[in-house]
Amino acid sequence: KCNLRCTFCSQQLQEYNLADTVKKRRWFAITKELCKLGVKKILISGGGEPLCEPKLTFGIMKIAKRYGLTGRIINNGTLWTEKLVNKAIKIGWDNVIFSIDGSNPATHDFLRGKREAFNRIIENIKLFNKFKDRPSLEFTTVLNIYNYKEIPEIIKLASDLKIKSITVEPVCVNNPNVEKIKLNQKQRKLFQEKIIPESQKLATSLNINTNFPKFSELKFEKTGELRNSILKNTSNNFF
Repeated sequence: KCNLRCTFCSQQLQEYNLADTVKKRRWFAITKELCKLGVKKILISGGGEPLCEPKLTFGIMKIAKRYGLTGRIINNGTLWTEKLVNKAIKIGWDNVIFSIDGSNPATHDFLRGKREAFNRIIENIKLFNKFKDRPSLEFTTVLNIYNYKEIPEIIKLASDLKIKSITVEPVCVNNPNVEKIKLNQKQRKLFQEKIIPESQKLATSLNINTNFPKFSELKFEKTGELRNSILKNTSNNFF
């Protein structure tokens, strides 16, 4: 489930039957199984918005922390309330990662498919910042033609909001619309040779961690190419 309609999301293909979902008790059982296997960290992410199902999500969070795991969650930032923020802090949750795809409402809300999404994120981060013992907060940004020049401004926004880490990832080509918003060769060159070095310098000056150095070796390949290559090269050995 998700309350947004992001341009680059695979849900645009409407492949999922939301009535066909894993039951809460099974999710909790899986979480306990992971914990008992000796897992050290857990990341709640992918496919939808975790806070669309707060009872399920916080149930998983409680189990993970009961077993002493480091807990991380990626979310779109729009559904937090003061009550839920308090709950996360009381559980002792370690890290909350906010998906933010623009330095301003126009860019972010356009890409995320809902008005006021940007402003809700800012309000909710400020809710977390009221508490001294809040989880560590991060940004994650999906890189595309609409926001790649805004990375320096996103870094400044992060600094203003006491965010200490930013991860930028190329948009995944998982539906036909994404072909229109991925960076072309000229834009990639500009991003890698100019925007990234300047952004890294700014981030360093503001004491913000990034994954920018990895972009020097990034190939911006289509989603699925690596998977297909692995399957092709391993099929004789495993099947």
